[in-house]
Amino acid sequence: MTMRLGTVIAGLAAAFALTACTGSNVKDGPATSTLAAAAATPISGGPTAGTGLPPVPTAAELDTRIRGVLDRGLPDEDRLALIEEGESFRADAPDLWKAMEENPGAKYGVKDPVEDNGDGTLNATFWLQKDGSVASERNFQVQFVALDGTWKVRKGDVCAILQIADYPSQACI
Repeated sequence: MTMRLGTVIAGLAAAFALTACTGSNVKDGPATSTLAAAAATPISGGPTAGTGLPPVPTAAELDTRIRGVLDRGLPDEDRLALIEEGESFRADAPDLWKAMEENPGAKYGVKDPVEDNGDGTLNATFWLQKDGSVASERNFQVQFVALDGTWKVRKGDVCAILQIADYPSQACI
């Protein structure tokens, strides 16, 4: 179960249609200070014209947000703020860290395109390489919702990933 949880956590929230990746976008996590800054501020730019919604972020900006959820250096409040109803996942943190430690080679990210659904939600493709190899890559469609002036990983997508991994979370009941 822990290996599946590692996949789920590394893949978050994660939940993003299976396609192959060239491997050119494989990244290791950015520095904690970069994540802390990204987590603390809304996506750059003004609201989308006439909607009051935050601007549509790039895949790189969403990638930074997802990495923030998995950053041990961030306080729980900042990390959980990146997920819709994130506070409900607070009890899952110890299992998250254990799973990440047991899967140190995992790589993940968000890649283009980012699709604006026009209703306060975005779709993006999240990729995960559980063992760090292109051969192990899986892709999932993940939705982000506009809340509190920023884009957050949709709670339902986090729950779907956890369900696929057979990891029960009280947040999803």
